[in-house]
Amino acid sequence: MIRTGLAALLVAAQCPVTSPFGAVPTTPKGDREAFVEWQQNVRPKRTKNGDWFDEADAAAEESAFRRYQAKSKKLQEHNELYEEGKVPYRLKLTEYADLSDADEDERIKKTGLRPPTAAEYNDQPKPQRSLVRHSSQKRRLSGGATFDGSDWEDWLPAVDQQSPCNSCWAFAASASIVGNFHIWQASTCGASGRRLSAKSGKSRHHPDRHPLSATYPSSVPTTDECADDYPMSGLATRAHSEQQLMDCDAGHPAGTDCELGGMPSSAFAWVAENGVALESDQPYQGEDGTCDPTGMSTILSCSRDGGVADGCTDADSWPPYYCAEANTLSDSAFIDALKEMLTLAPVAVTMRSCAMDAMYAGGVIPASYGECESSTGSSTPDHAVTLIGWGEDAISGLAFWKLRNSWGTDWGESGNFRMERTATVAGLKTGGSYDPCIALGAQYSA
Repeated sequence: MIRTGLAALLVAAQCPVTSPFGAVPTTPKGDREAFVEWQQNVRPKRTKNGDWFDEADAAAEESAFRRYQAKSKKLQEHNELYEEGKVPYRLKLTEYADLSDADEDERIKKTGLRPPTAAEYNDQPKPQRSLVRHSSQKRRLSGGATFDGSDWEDWLPAVDQQSPCNSCWAFAASASIVGNFHIWQASTCGASGRRLSAKSGKSRHHPDRHPLSATYPSSVPTTDECADDYPMSGLATRAHSEQQLMDCDAGHPAGTDCELGGMPSSAFAWVAENGVALESDQPYQGEDGTCDPTGMSTILSCSRDGGVADGCTDADSWPPYYCAEANTLSDSAFIDALKEMLTLAPVAVTMRSCAMDAMYAGGVIPASYGECESSTGSSTPDHAVTLIGWGEDAISGLAFWKLRNSWGTDWGESGNFRMERTATVAGLKTGGSYDPCIALGAQYSA
């Protein structure tokens, strides 16, 4: 029997195979090693998740193991090329590695971009199209260095998991709002780079890294509320409620829910009108809920501290978010615009998810991989993520964009990923309702 053959592989394992799940294998595995890994690392998780096949179906079990074995081989071959410097990114196995590629993508690669119709887009409030600097807003880190926006990761909560909902737009917008709020709090502590002290409470993401609090000052921090190294340690993260954005139809003029999807720009406009609650008050449930309009403690407003929020034209500018008009910019000007936006906030951008392998583990995804069809069967973006930095990879030498996803911390580089830094990579410069946008004037509402 086939099942007997699989069982024999386990019996044949005379000693434990110590190959951590997701690690980069250095030598090819035989049937025995692959089977033990599958039994130890994948099958228990899949059974726990409730989507395991009927164990009485020997053929189905055989097929699942063989899929896992094939993907394990693909991972080995690819990562050997990475170690040899022939490809710029590496792969790792996922807990769904014994599913078909399509089913694995369905479990991991949730998207949810839903652009408005032409009429709906024309009816929406138009974003600001110029960024104005104001001397009252200092962007400085410890030692007085100017913050250049090249890496926002330490200013943000740990990456969350949007699955099973099509809510990428809510997570992309929320990250921009959070980053803009934190950089303002840093600037109010002065040019020495002082930070707000960590409040009580622990994040459900990384308790040892990001204390989380629902209590924030309603005015500029006092001296004793600041410390010396904002934001690199003890960051008091102000995570916002993606669940509220989804439940209250923030992402699309025609309404949103777990299935429908939306757009980050619509979410910015909604927060400007209504505010948004903290995640600690309305945590993400990953399912449809009823709109709860309470606790909207963060607002977007160009009027701040008796002056004008950085990026806004004046205190009465509306709405308080900015989008770069991609179709009016050359490729080099578009890249410069994104870097400029990053000095103010993480940037909500749209891309084709086909460029992001479910098995991606780290490194730089080449621009050529983004020349693919999105889940909609076209070249238009189907996924919203957050641009959080840029740089050059020390291994491959490739210039990259650093982006924040919403597929959990097990995917990619703690939930983040890097793509080759071009203007058009994976549909980044599509334009229109897909323009990249940032929140402006994010602040606490007393």
